[in-house]
Formats: sequence, C-alpha cells, structure tokens
Amino acid sequence: MGERGATPDERVAARYRGGLTIRTTLDRDAQRAARDAIADQIDATDDAAVALASVEPGTGQIKALAQSKPYGNDEEEGQTTLNLAVDQDMGGGGGAQSGSTFKAWWLAAAIEQGIALNMSINSPYQVNLPVNSFEGCDGQIRSTEVWRPKNYDTGLSGLFNLRTGTERSVNTFYAQLAQQTGLCDPLRIATEAGVTQATGDPLDEYPSNVLGSNPVSPLAMAEGYAMFAARGVHCESYAVQKVTDRDGEDVFNAEPVCNRVLAKEHADGVNDVLRGVMFNSGGTGVRMRLDDGRDAAGKTGTTNDTVAVWWIGYIPQLTTAVAVFDPRGAYDYENQRARSLSGYTFAGERIDNVCGSCVPGPIWKQMMEAIVGNYERESFVEPDPTVVQGALAPVPDVRGRSQADAERVLREAGFRAHVADQVPSQHPAGTVVDTQPGPYSQHPSGASVALIISSGSPPTPPKQRRCRVASRRWTRSRRSNCPRSGRSSSSISVSRPGPAIRWPSSRACPRPTAVAWST
Repeated sequence: MGERGATPDERVAARYRGGLTIRTTLDRDAQRAARDAIADQIDATDDAAVALASVEPGTGQIKALAQSKPYGNDEEEGQTTLNLAVDQDMGGGGGAQSGSTFKAWWLAAAIEQGIALNMSINSPYQVNLPVNSFEGCDGQIRSTEVWRPKNYDTGLSGLFNLRTGTERSVNTFYAQLAQQTGLCDPLRIATEAGVTQATGDPLDEYPSNVLGSNPVSPLAMAEGYAMFAARGVHCESYAVQKVTDRDGEDVFNAEPVCNRVLAKEHADGVNDVLRGVMFNSGGTGVRMRLDDGRDAAGKTGTTNDTVAVWWIGYIPQLTTAVAVFDPRGAYDYENQRARSLSGYTFAGERIDNVCGSCVPGPIWKQMMEAIVGNYERESFVEPDPTVVQGALAPVPDVRGRSQADAERVLREAGFRAHVADQVPSQHPAGTVVDTQPGPYSQHPSGASVALIISSGSPPTPPKQRRCRVASRRWTRSRRSNCPRSGRSSSSISVSRPGPAIRWPSSRACPRPTAVAWST
C-alpha cells in the first residue's frame, strides 16, 4: 500500500481519520469457533496458553487467529501484549518448540528423495547415534557427541516404516531416517514453505531438529502445512485483503504470492501418510477424526519434558495449527528446571500427562466441527504408485576404496553417504570395508548409504578352545576320539585326572607337539 502522507503524523491521520475501509481475510465463523473452542479448554489465568492459526491452502489467507490470553497489561487477569500465534516481527513472542510436528518435513524429504513408504527401520526404544553420522548442507557434521533419542513410550519399539513410524510418531525411527535423508533437504523444504524460527532466525541445522527442537509460531506451521494441502504449492500468509478510501477507490488489493515447493505427487504422498495418523489404527490422531468422516490429515507434537504440545490438522480447504505452551518460556531459570506442562491446570482440571492429542487436538476438533459444514466435502488425491514404492537403484560396490572416493562414487550413482561405524580390519585406516545396504542391493535413490570404515587396527584373533583331559601324562594312540568332538583322529590316552589342555579352535584334533596347561 502506497504512503498516504508526507510525515508519520499525516500517515497516522490518514489511517485512522482518512475514511479508509480495511477488509481482512478473517472468517467470522472460523474466528468465533476458534475462540470458543479455546475458552472451553483453558482459562486466561492458567499458566499455560493456547495459540491458534488457520490458513487457507492455495491462497495464504489467514482465516483465524486466536489465543487464550487476551490483550492487555494486567498479568493477574492473564493478559498479554503479545500475539502468541505469530512471529516476533508481527508482534509475537519467541514461539514454542514444535515437537513431532516437525517430522513432516523429513517425511516430505524422504518421499522427494524416492524413499518408499514401506521402507522399514528397526527402531528400538532408544538409539545411540554419533552426531558426525549426520549430513548437513555443508557436508558431514563435525562433532564427537553422541545423540541418544528415545521414544515417548518404553514399549514402543520394533520395525517401522514411513507410514507406521509417522502414525505412531516413533522418535527413533525418524532419528535414523534423518541419517538417510540428511538435514539439508528437510530444512530447505520447511524454509521454502514459510517456516523459520519465531525470532526470524533460520532454522537450526542439528539432528534433534527432526524431533522439533526449533521454536516456531502456529502461523508459520499452519502456513507450512497448508503447502501440503495445496499439493506442494506454498502461499505466503496475509490478513489484509483490500483497502478502499472514503470515495470507494482501491488503495490496496492483496494478491497471493505463491511458489511450488514439492511436486504434486510428493505432496500427495505426504497427505496420504498424515491422513493415516487420523484414520489408521494406532495413529496418534485418531480421536481428532471428524464426525462426518471426511478426509483430514494431521500430526501431533510433544516436546522433550512436555514443554509444548501441538496438533496441526487440515482438510483440503483449511489448515489449522494449535500450540499449547507456557508463554514465560520453556525453562524456569530461577528453579533450574524445564516448565513441563504435565501437572498444569486447564480450566480447573489438572492434567498429569499432557499430550498433543489431549489438549490442542480437541481444540482443533471442536473448532472444525463447528465450521466444517461451510466447506464442500473433498478428498486428498491418492499418491502415485511410484511414490508408494519409491525409486530404487543398485548400490555400487565401494569396498576397498577410501572414504572420499566411496562418497564420490555413491554421489555419482545418486546416493549420499555417511559413516556408520569404524571396525578393526586388515585394510588401511579410512578404507571402506562394507556398506549398509550391501553392494548391488536396491536402495532408494537419493537416500544415504552407511559406510563401515576400517580403523586400521588388525582384528583380534579368535579365542582358542579349551579341552579338559583327565591326566597330565599323555601318549599318542593310533586311533581314538577327540575330546568333546566325537571325531576319530590321532589323540591322547589318559590314566589319571589332571588339568586342562589348550587345543586349537579347529574341530579336528591335530597331533600335539606341546601342551599348554591352564589351572
């Protein structure tokens, strides 16, 4: 909108006394439904706060912005001067860690790289992953630290794939998936979809980001997930649609600013997997399924120490992100502890185990049930079979090559590489002795191949077998039985008890030329 006045005072006067009519993108029904759903779950004076943002896919129009704490300076009444749903440059705060809702960016990158939806990873309750086994935008991360992520439930372990690992929000699956996808592609997709830290800073590039360690705003995440609903097209969010002057002349007309982030078929794959979060047995979002049964998709998010919980859900025409967090910050520096929401009171009810599906999820469902009748019943597009099956290619045989040479060969074949382990070997240090998956295996194009590198130390010889005989005196007989083996060979005869003889590891009993006693 052009400047209306030569000085700041003139521009303020034009805005407030110039007869301007400002039309916003907000939907009254959505705004009212959001406000009511929040008020039914939490009080303004509760320590925790709820912030919500709704964005229309394909246009970026903001349809609702709401929060549990009203505007004002009276903290005893639960008021705040911050808009908790937006980034700092819009008058917001520092945002909240997004938890597992951030896994969607790694899901999108995996599909874009050709990883099949049924690609499985053994995912125990906890894994120990060297940080230097992850690859960032500038190559392998240099670190000696070990990351030890674990699942929210001690009983959650086993073999999971992109579908089941997402539906059940398996942390150790996604941590290992990040070794294959790398960190750069997922964070690039998130950034191109409009997601930055709530402070405006770029997203941190660190392995734990796959589990949502970056603090973000609900509006940014609603805008980002709207890209999936719009089949890969991101549109910048905006709230002012049109401005006219006192004569009815247009002063400003908003035009959507959009760009393609994902190919349609890749976005369709993401939508199909996130739909399973709500519709497949074991999904963390099944309780948010809409009563009329229409297509919807979404993802729960719960952070470490439960300092924030999220639900981001969408139908093809509307995406809404709901975050619950303590606006004072995730960490209580005075008492030296995290501000865990578990045990907080919500509208007079204490909740000991706060989760994405038990506070923000029901807010989303209540809001959507009130307005979903305003939208035509639409379905997500079924994913292309090539997305489901993934794009596979044979892994080159790089055994015997240096790490740098192996990475070059794999890169030329369409793969990435990371060092998974160093093992004793007769090969020189730094030589590739094996890969996972092995040579000539079919592996998703664009995914990472794990390199097993020689440490340069020779392997430890196998321990010798110990056979016990009954005498210190021995003689050779022409044919008898080996001790314990039952095989016929030149052996010993015994006459009285004695200590043990150390035999070679071979099952056959060679003629002994010396006896090593062990007592």
